[in-house]
Amino acid sequence: ALGELLHSDFSHISDQTLHRVSDLLYTHKSTIESRLSRNTNDLFSLDNKLILYDLTNTYFESPKRSSRIANFSKSKERRNDCPLITLALVVDGMGFPKRSRILEGNISEPGTLWDILEELEISDGDHPKTVVIDAGIATEDNLSKLRSDTRFEYVAISRKKKFSQDIFSDSPSQVLKINHEKELLVKTARHGEETFLLCKSPDRSLKDEAIHSRRRLRFEKGLNKLNDGLTKPRTRKDISSVHERIGRLKERYKMSNLYTINVNEDNGRVSEISWKYNADKSKEFGEYIIRTSRNELLDTDISLIHRTLTMIESAFRWLKSDLGLRPNFHQKDKRMSTHAIISVLAYFVLAPILNALQWGGKFVSSCCEKKDHSPWKEVYGWKGLIRTMSSQTRVTTSFDCKNGGRIDARTTVEPTTEQLSIYKRLKVNPRPLKRVIGKHGK
Repeated sequence: ALGELLHSDFSHISDQTLHRVSDLLYTHKSTIESRLSRNTNDLFSLDNKLILYDLTNTYFESPKRSSRIANFSKSKERRNDCPLITLALVVDGMGFPKRSRILEGNISEPGTLWDILEELEISDGDHPKTVVIDAGIATEDNLSKLRSDTRFEYVAISRKKKFSQDIFSDSPSQVLKINHEKELLVKTARHGEETFLLCKSPDRSLKDEAIHSRRRLRFEKGLNKLNDGLTKPRTRKDISSVHERIGRLKERYKMSNLYTINVNEDNGRVSEISWKYNADKSKEFGEYIIRTSRNELLDTDISLIHRTLTMIESAFRWLKSDLGLRPNFHQKDKRMSTHAIISVLAYFVLAPILNALQWGGKFVSSCCEKKDHSPWKEVYGWKGLIRTMSSQTRVTTSFDCKNGGRIDARTTVEPTTEQLSIYKRLKVNPRPLKRVIGKHGK
């Protein structure tokens, strides 16, 4: 389809040719990203007041023993058995990418923030940019540096769940309407140079409670299995082995401080294991704290800025599932990085398309609301667009002539109502290719 649209023949291009072109793209990555970022700023009148920064990783099922960047670490997809590489990405509040970088799989997340912020084209004369980061990057050191730099403000998810003093004790609770279905219970407090927002989400509470209950069930199942094994022959019952197995269960299910476990033993051999769940030590489900240096913001503004983090989460999801970031079968570090960068460049192309489609009509910012379109029924990603548009094809109809020749008529199938709606929003001709008549023979 691309060859026909561009009137080019790609059939003669080999894999090695594509690899060499991708190497050139990687060599000029910084220049290309800067130019694309400036162009989207101009075309869409972006002010870049928000800078969303986060990291994700992608795994390789082959060992990659000779690689310098593919290393074993904690996988966000729970593939800790596989080597990883890390992708750092900066997007703005409208979901447009700004900068990317490929890092080692075992990189420390907090230490990557300043390297990539320094690559952004931010002059001292501009208004401060608000950096939005998740708890994994929001260390006290990073937040202190952001406060001391006049170029930046921040909105961050606090790493601390509780503070040394109860700063919310005198704060009244209020309910924020997120949309017509969801609410958020919040308390606000000013402490030092920052504003803190204690949030409790009913939806997140249900999710956290379900995760906690599942861990409890599996942890207690493991303890029961260990206790039952004490009555069976050929089971190791020495106290050191039993404590080791209990320690493994605690580490696996993160329950070390929530249970009081008693091990009864006689002459170094364990006879019984009993336990008690300490409900009072359990954390509040669905609670998180947002902290910001922008003390002038209202609670609704802070909450809205925090929810823009869903844009970078969506970017990572599209990169992995739709734009070819995974699978990556290359063996050389440069080719692995190039593969990932091509996926990022594809997102540079996809983001303006999704923006013109209003991100499926469910984007969190009110700046995308337009009155000349009805709301979307579903969120469009790249696969959604491909699926919707796939039924409009090019068809060749052949006619045999009486004189022995043949006439081929190549036409475009009429678009459906949904396809016409997408064309209208993108301001694209619904019949991008004209009819082509070909004569063969006499």
